[in-house]
Formats: sequence, structure tokens, C-alpha cells
Amino acid sequence: MIAGILKYLVPIYITLIAAMGWRAGARVGNMSRWTKQSSCAGAVLFMISDFTIAVSRFVHPVPFSHTIIMVTYYAAQLLIALSVVDSQVDAILEHSLAVQ
Repeated sequence: MIAGILKYLVPIYITLIAAMGWRAGARVGNMSRWTKQSSCAGAVLFMISDFTIAVSRFVHPVPFSHTIIMVTYYAAQLLIALSVVDSQVDAILEHSLAVQ
């Protein structure tokens, strides 16, 4: 059972993580760039990592929880970081085309 201030903070955190996943998923379309797909996959892996933490901590022990948490967390961070790789290139290309 969640006690004390966590009783109020956990639902707020869940809402923020769900919003992150929703917005990352909303960016992915039919012809989306690999960077948008990368951010969405990273968000999903981050949600899996947090879900595993929550279940392991508040419901029941999850077998290999530490491994699941760390693998999904670091993979999520990698994918989220990769999602910004070409954002600067796009901005530079758009600016140079507008100047010409």
C-alpha cells in the first residue's frame, strides 16, 4: 500500500509518464522519420522500466526485475537521445533553403 506523500505523488508521476508516452506516440505517423519512431520506442521502454519498478516495489517481486529495469531504462535513454540526432540538420537545411 502506498503511504504518506507518495499517495499523492504517484498518480501525478503516472500522469506525466502517460502524457510523455502519448505525445511520443502522437508524433509517429504513416511516413514518420526514424527519429520520431526512436522517441516513441524510447518512451515505451521507459514506461516498461517504470512499470516494472512499480510492480516490483508495491505489488509483488518481479523475477529478474533489476535486469529488466536497467536494460529497458538504458535502451530508452539511448533511443530518446538518438531521436534528436538530425533535428539540427533539418533546421539548417530549412534555413539555407529559405535564404536562397
